[in-house]
Parts: sequence; C-alpha cells; structure tokens
Amino acid sequence: MISVQDTVPEMQSIGQHHAVASHRPDGTYLVTWIVEDIGVYFSIYEADHTPRVEAVELASPAAKPSATLSADGWFIAMDSQTEIQLCEISADGEVLVAPFAINSVATETGVGGRPDVAALSDGGLVVVWDWSQTDPDVGGIYYRRFDEDLVPRGDDVLFAVLEKAGSPADAASLPDGGFVVSWVEPGAELVWLTWFDDQGDQIDQQRLDEGSDPLIPGRPNVDTNAAGEIAVTWRLGELGGEQHSFGSLLSPQHQTLAMLTLGEAEDAVNRPDVAILGSTAVFAWEDAGTGDVYIQAFDAHSGAAITAPYTPPVDFDGAQGRPSVSMYSEDDGVFDVVLIWEHFLLPNYIKIVDHAGLELRRPHRTW
Repeated sequence: MISVQDTVPEMQSIGQHHAVASHRPDGTYLVTWIVEDIGVYFSIYEADHTPRVEAVELASPAAKPSATLSADGWFIAMDSQTEIQLCEISADGEVLVAPFAINSVATETGVGGRPDVAALSDGGLVVVWDWSQTDPDVGGIYYRRFDEDLVPRGDDVLFAVLEKAGSPADAASLPDGGFVVSWVEPGAELVWLTWFDDQGDQIDQQRLDEGSDPLIPGRPNVDTNAAGEIAVTWRLGELGGEQHSFGSLLSPQHQTLAMLTLGEAEDAVNRPDVAILGSTAVFAWEDAGTGDVYIQAFDAHSGAAITAPYTPPVDFDGAQGRPSVSMYSEDDGVFDVVLIWEHFLLPNYIKIVDHAGLELRRPHRTW
C-alpha cells in the first residue's frame, strides 16, 4: 500500500485547489496553488523531490495561478479580483518581482481571469487570460507579451471577442519565438487553436472540435516540445452530467498527426491536462464515475499508446480530480512526470511517476 506523507496540519482543513507544476532544466520544480479565502502559495522541490522551499504565501487575495520558467526561477501569473497579476520567483523562493497588474481592462471577480503564462524561446513570456462581463453576457481572450525583465512588449491584445462570457485559455511557446493558444468559444461551442509569430501577430487558426448543447466544450490545455510539435486536450460535457475528454497531436506545420479519446469511461472523463517532451505526450484526466485520476503516455508522432491508463494508488477514500502534469528528462533519458491532483475532501496531493510504464516512483507529499 502506498502511503501519503507529510501533511501540513495548519492547512489540513482548508480547501486547496488549482495546483500546477513547472520544471527547470536541472529537474527542480515549482508547485503553485490556491488556498481558499487566503491566496496563492508556492513550494519548490529538488530534482529528487525533497522540498527546497515549502508553502510560501505569495499573494492575497488571488486565485488560479499558472507558472513557467524564467532565467532565474519562475514567472507566476494569477487572477487577483479585477486584475491579472504577474511576478517572478527565484529558484530559491525569493520574490524577485512582486505581483503587479498587467491588464488594462478589468475582469469580473469569479468570472474573468484564469491566466496562463508561457516562457518564450528568447527568454521572454506571454500571458493569456479571458475577460468577461455578465451584463451584457460577453467576453474575450487577451494576451500580453513581456521580455525577460518583465518589460511589456506592447499593450494587452484582445484577439478573440466572444458572444458569451467564460472561456479559459492556455498558451505554450514555439521554437521560433512565437506561441500557440488553445481556447473555447462559448455560444458557438467551438474549441480553437491559434498560432502567433514572434511579433505577436496571428498567423493561423484551426478548429479542433465542436460541441452541441448540452455537451459544452471547456478546459483546453496545450503544450509544445522543442521541435514545435503540439499536444492539446479539452473536454465536452454538461454540468453535473455526461463528460468526454479528447486530445490532439499536431506537427510543427500545423497538421493533425493523431486524434485521441481519453479514458475508458464512456461519459465521465473530465478536466484533462497534457505535457509533451521529446517524442512522448502524457495526458492526465479524472474519471468522474469512479472518482479516480488517470495518466497515460502516447507517442507524440503517431498517437500510439505507450502505456495503459494508470491510476496512482492512494490510501484514502473519496473523489479525486483536477489533475495537472509536468515532465522532466534526466541525463539517462528517463522521464519524471510530476502528477498533481486534488482530493475533494482533503488538500492537494503530489505524486512522482516515471516514464517506463508510468509506475509510481515514490510516494510523496501533501502541503
């Protein structure tokens, strides 16, 4: 039996959600998450998964953090009421740049926001977020680019105007200095992938999927590898009902290499995430029917399954979900996959799995 270790007692009874991880090339990684009614926290772990810095409060009030590499550590973006905020953390956990607002148009608390941040190939970064208002019910998707010193490269750019509010977006960098964004168009119920060049100009856009009421698309996530290949995932579902999750693998020339249906459940696969490194794409999802979290590796070129769906063993009962996955390649070519998920009655959990069969490498910790 695998046991979960090292809880943090003072946070045991407080809801902790939306955890994400980001690796550095040396294998160290940052985990950031929200604590209900308090704010955004982060921890930093060594390549062997021992803690370097634990449970540091970053901003309050704030929500829905996202993290990516910087030259000296990590950039973190977060939603703080009507602001989208950005900051920089060193590899030792020092706040190098305190959180500051980057959006010129305010978002509505609990509706807009949900930023995602991606490191660009030249050391800069891009932040994407959704803007929403409920009266009238409209929205849009923004991005804003920065250099490595967090100096803006122009103003925030509205690149998608939406007929209905509420469309989270996700971004990933491309090797030529550009980036790609996955997003959902509410109302039309479409899932899109949009490419931008190194100047921030849109150069291509493709529709990935189309929903129909009551199966509404949502939760898009995208990642890229050093060759510019793309892995993207999303779900179609109805609130409190049927859920399906899918994945797509695309070439650097924007051609679809494979389409994937995630999980074995027919109508209960939800909240997918994806990471791609080298020729391997790893997808994670929750099975709302069984209350389990799954992870599976695929060949990034063909879409062929490398492993069967794997659910890490746990020593507690209850539903689990909201998985997040990050990858790191060691010198020997073996992948570490950091899989984080949420227990809906307990704090977040983090597990370390390896690439060979996606077996659990070692039990790890909560925070």
